[in-house]
Amino acid sequence: MKRQAIGNRNQKIVLFKPAGGQSPSGAPIKHRFIQVAAPWASVQQKSVAEDTAGDQDQYSARYEIGLAWRENLRPGWLIMWRKQLLKVIAVDDSDPRRQNMLISAETSNAAAELEYSDNTIVDQAINTLADAVNG
Repeated sequence: MKRQAIGNRNQKIVLFKPAGGQSPSGAPIKHRFIQVAAPWASVQQKSVAEDTAGDQDQYSARYEIGLAWRENLRPGWLIMWRKQLLKVIAVDDSDPRRQNMLISAETSNAAAELEYSDNTIVDQAINTLADAVNG
């Protein structure tokens, strides 16, 4: 494990783990996340990429995040940092002393996945309609 990559833990992040379930309307929720912790971490941007999809430019950025060792942190989790959602793509938890870990995260699809799979708009419409019908 690279010692310099851990750095000073001077950035507050929030960790979210995936959790399945159902919405109030009974629809399966594939991308539901539960807040787990808000640890201090070091965050370094490693790369930025630009891609064109249709008429729009899309940007993605990769980050390396160093934090205290945590049990069960895996790819697929989300990190909120400076109002950005980062998707965890790799976890280096090979520290033999279990003190530090490195996470690779990216911004490319995390927000889009939540936006397209979030059922809250449908659930709010169903609740509003039910309230109107039931008086």
